[in-house]
Amino acid sequence: MIILDTNVIAELMREEPDSRVASWIQRMDTKNLALTVIAIATILCGIEQLPKGKRRQRLERHFKEFIQKGFSGRIFPFDEESAYLLWRDSHRLGENRFIP
Repeated sequence: MIILDTNVIAELMREEPDSRVASWIQRMDTKNLALTVIAIATILCGIEQLPKGKRRQRLERHFKEFIQKGFSGRIFPFDEESAYLLWRDSHRLGENRFIP
């Protein structure tokens, strides 16, 4: 299972995604791709910061469809156990902070 980073999600939403990202995603078995609720919230916050208008409405609609059609059943929560695992792995790798 590959959990897509926010940057990959944002790139895929562009009208013309970077060719390397598009090529990579086309080679993947979509059943093995997933998202986290944090990535979804991050994208939604970014969309919310855009000026009201047609572009923002289009992105809101497109993102909702992107999630519903592409990731049904493959959206992972971020719970207390996940927080401890993140801390443990960050600490083990020598990181003293977490930046979402």
